[in-house]
Amino acid sequence: MNYWGRGKWTKAFCPDDEAWETNKQLKHKLGYDVNQDFSFWMTFEDWLTNFNTLYYCRIFPSNWSQFCIPGEWKGLYSGGGNYKEN
Repeated sequence: MNYWGRGKWTKAFCPDDEAWETNKQLKHKLGYDVNQDFSFWMTFEDWLTNFNTLYYCRIFPSNWSQFCIPGEWKGLYSGGGNYKEN
């Protein structure tokens, strides 16, 4: 399991971690299968430590319409807008 050439994930919630046994409800809720290829879980804190970029791609059915607003992630809000919660 060397998906990106950087070695196997061996910290919290790696496939062999005991955390899966102590968090069985989480494992069930996530539908995690240790034998599923190219699938792994980690804590958000570990993600922040190990990654600095996130690419997300969603493929929609061809009969859907699309509207895009160019922008970048800034602070707590995404999409480049000035949205503020009340």
